[in-house]
Amino acid sequence: MKISLVVQAPGIFPSAPLAVLSGTFAHGLQKAASLGVDGLELAVVDPESLDALAIKEQMASCRLAVSAVSSAGLRMATGSSLLHRDAEISRNAIGRLNELIRFAAQVQAPLVTIGSFKGMRGWVEGNGWESLRDILKDAASTAMRLGVRLVIEPLNRTNRLQPGIHRSLLGYRGGNRDSEGANRLIQA
Repeated sequence: MKISLVVQAPGIFPSAPLAVLSGTFAHGLQKAASLGVDGLELAVVDPESLDALAIKEQMASCRLAVSAVSSAGLRMATGSSLLHRDAEISRNAIGRLNELIRFAAQVQAPLVTIGSFKGMRGWVEGNGWESLRDILKDAASTAMRLGVRLVIEPLNRTNRLQPGIHRSLLGYRGGNRDSEGANRLIQA
């Protein structure tokens, strides 16, 4: 088993509450190395503004791997999401997801995590399940080409997201009010 912690990538200010290791990126690397963890999940807001090679080198010098690139910092810093009431914000979020995927490939992170960044299916007109499915299918195509996997985080009800979304992507076919949408997403 390998242990990873969340640290904010350079450029996230103030400190993101999701980061286990607060402070500057360099400080987080030193803390993580001293704790003996294997890697870090990088909370990223603007991947195109980051020097992927420098980040990779800094982490390697501390004997740390990039275990994942997280979209949570983006959601917290900008309020954007893949499913959003404002179509322009949604389009920008989809573009940013593709930037996260490219950044993950550059730093050799095997995963991009998507939690609250997916948004809520009730925020969009029409079928939110289908919208999310289409967005993730397109993103997964890019990710697969670059050797990166997308991971949907199973958020709980306190995150105020539709709980059926994560079940659907994990193959859940239970009998609650979300199961119909979950089955449609699985079959698509």
